[in-house]
Amino acid sequence: MNRAKTLKNFLDHKICFDPKAKISLYKAAIILTLVILTTFITLWFLKDVLFPGQISYYDYRIKELQQHLDIYPEDRIAVLELAMNYYLKGEEKKGIRLVEKVLAKYPHDAKALLNLGLMLSDRGQYQESIKALEKLTQVKPGFEVAKVSFYLGRSYYETGNYRDSLRNLEQAVLRDPGYPVAYYYLGLAYEKTGDHTKAIKTLQKGIYLSGSYPEAEKALRRLASQ
Repeated sequence: MNRAKTLKNFLDHKICFDPKAKISLYKAAIILTLVILTTFITLWFLKDVLFPGQISYYDYRIKELQQHLDIYPEDRIAVLELAMNYYLKGEEKKGIRLVEKVLAKYPHDAKALLNLGLMLSDRGQYQESIKALEKLTQVKPGFEVAKVSFYLGRSYYETGNYRDSLRNLEQAVLRDPGYPVAYYYLGLAYEKTGDHTKAIKTLQKGIYLSGSYPEAEKALRRLASQ
């Protein structure tokens, strides 16, 4: 047999595949196990990419901000955003502590005072919220007026100070006429101060803006029945 024919036979032998050839059950089981194991390991490492819904936005954002702060620990804006994400995630005390930490170093930081006031009002700590927000109006007048006025008005209302509540809520709707919840509290404040006509009109405006506002509708029915 010449060299050319020998080489041809060698190549034919290496590349040919007999479809009738049988693989032992033992070998097949090993191959299948390896394929399943490899697939499982791959999915495990890629789960955060393939299934992002398993991680909440707040967890994802908190992780990003923590990594950023590892490099830039003095970034106050990032610290305050981190605090708000903790608060909205449900770790309210942790969020508040972070804001207070910023204020301990920068007592006139407007964003920190605003966030603290909002968090405290949301938790029902109205007196503490008023203290933070009134300080904000002194150190930086004109900062986020609609938002500050609304939360001051709400907190004053909840503490029974209806005159200061009216003053702030009227400012809130003047600065942001499309704020239904401000009209709701303003309507309640008008009711508490005896101006039922304004209370009804204001509640109606809040319902109109929101489309559906069960609390305002209930208050309106109560006023209409008097």
